[in-house]
Amino acid sequence: MSLKPGGGTSGGGSSSGPAVVPLAGYAAVDATTAPAAAPIAVGGAPLSVDPAAFTGATWTFCVTGYVSSGRTATVTLYDVTAGATAATISITATTQTAYTASVTKPGTARVYRVTLGVDGTLTTHTAVLNGAALEIGS
Repeated sequence: MSLKPGGGTSGGGSSSGPAVVPLAGYAAVDATTAPAAAPIAVGGAPLSVDPAAFTGATWTFCVTGYVSSGRTATVTLYDVTAGATAATISITATTQTAYTASVTKPGTARVYRVTLGVDGTLTTHTAVLNGAALEIGS
């Protein structure tokens, strides 16, 4: 799937502010199915994002989620095109919390996917991702 922003508002004007590119919705994992050492892809198919379609040089990876007590989840924005991690966020809160990480704006279109894993060894070692997105612009 390729994403390019649509234009404007219902009144025909242009919208302002940052663009939000959804990457993943709700996902719940435990350490037996998505250990930190072998995280799983969440959010469906990888998404192609073309920086030429957006204004603004500020790119931010935004997630919300939580973990079971004493655990740490790792959420990674993986750049499939470059074969490298674009951003990593560690979730440590036991209640719904928002986290952000800076992403370097690429020079060309990139395909991204989101992965999630949680440390531990038991099914009670859990992580919940309530959403992940790229915020582009300021």
